[in-house]
Amino acid sequence: GDLVEAASPRDVRPMLVRRDSRARLQVSNGGPVYELLTPNLRGKLEVLETSLPPGFSNREEPFLHDGEELVVVLEGSVDVGVGDTLGTLQVGDAITYDSGLPHWWENKTDRPAKVLGVVTPPSF
Repeated sequence: GDLVEAASPRDVRPMLVRRDSRARLQVSNGGPVYELLTPNLRGKLEVLETSLPPGFSNREEPFLHDGEELVVVLEGSVDVGVGDTLGTLQVGDAITYDSGLPHWWENKTDRPAKVLGVVTPPSF
């Protein structure tokens, strides 16, 4: 329930999320693992650390949601497609885009990749 409840206007205190207490979600067996770095989805932004297994791609089923998104590659190499634009991001590279456009990630390597994603408004 904490992940989807509306934000309280009075709830402005800092909220700590310890590494071992992150909410984790694996959508499919062997698929990406999402870890929520923000305490919940009641605020104005969502921050996720996502581990992409070798060979992962959602090119055939791109993400599409309201808002704006920033992705930073923390480990590995990730191809990112947004609409008709495609780019390969290396460690430290970042891309910002309108998440209302179809967008996808692909890890073509044989090693896991990790990305940091910031989304506003929260839409997970």
